[in-house]
Amino acid sequence: MKKWPLILFATVCVLGPSICFFSLYLSGYRLFMIPGKAMEPTIADGERTVARLSENYRKEIKRFDIVIYSDGRTPPTLRARRVVGLPGESISGSAAGISIGAIPIKMPSGFRVDDIKDRPFLTKIPSDCVYLLGDNPRESLDSRYTGPLPLRLVVGKLPFKH
Repeated sequence: MKKWPLILFATVCVLGPSICFFSLYLSGYRLFMIPGKAMEPTIADGERTVARLSENYRKEIKRFDIVIYSDGRTPPTLRARRVVGLPGESISGSAAGISIGAIPIKMPSGFRVDDIKDRPFLTKIPSDCVYLLGDNPRESLDSRYTGPLPLRLVVGKLPFKH
């Protein structure tokens, strides 16, 4: 009985996933556990999700991206929030909706606009910052409380969540 097919099969089963995982790791992908209810229903409390870490994302951030950022404390805590306002924009929000300048924007499904009434806002975003909101504003410590987030604190984004 030839054993080489069995040995080859076992080798592929063991090395294949390891090589795949290592390649993803080298590409900047990491598995994160997202704590809290701030991003529900898009991301459930304690859900594990894949994020790609790269400082290059600071140049490529688009409205509605979900980013991973450092809260700026020591030791830093990584959090996830949705980008709603971009550098240099004026943003306002209330139970009626969110506007950039005077133009209302349509938020992604799952975002609870009604919960903005608890903390309406009007802000001019500095040229080196973004404005972040959690999809569940009632449970979210976001830019309404902390102000616009400096781009230098963005460390990556979630490529598979919208």
